[in-house]
Amino acid sequence: MSESGPQRVWLFGDCELDEALFELRRAGRRVPMEPKVFDVLLHLLRHRERVLSKDELLDALWPGEAVSESVLPRCVAAARRAVGDARARQAVLRTAHGRGYRFVAELSERGPAVAPRAAPQPLAPAPAEAQLFGRETLLGRLRDALASAAAGEEKHWTNYRGPTDQ
Repeated sequence: MSESGPQRVWLFGDCELDEALFELRRAGRRVPMEPKVFDVLLHLLRHRERVLSKDELLDALWPGEAVSESVLPRCVAAARRAVGDARARQAVLRTAHGRGYRFVAELSERGPAVAPRAAPQPLAPAPAEAQLFGRETLLGRLRDALASAAAGEEKHWTNYRGPTDQ
């Protein structure tokens, strides 16, 4: 499901819906849910100012697909379970009988959650047995060439034929 705009973390009840991570958390714990169930919940949340008809939801979330009529009520029921809502209570997702569904929970938002990056770790030196041998001559020539270049001298390495080249 792609809609333009910044991806947010939506807060309602004890839930956090993270658009960037495509996950729902309740009381800080990740709630597993099918991708389409997440999409239904997010679409209802984003369009919470009105009731969305069944046809509108099917067109938006399953465009051009032939799906069973039971797919939407099944996804709404799964979304209700995921957020701790119930059909009898409807504190988060309300059914407008004969009309559609609407997200009705009190909502706040914050910017996307950014996981802290670990500080880069310095590379450990290679163990002695893993170091390369037999390249001392070549490395010496490279050091000399680097020193010459740093001093502004021009030298060309056009005749290098491999480690046996002296």
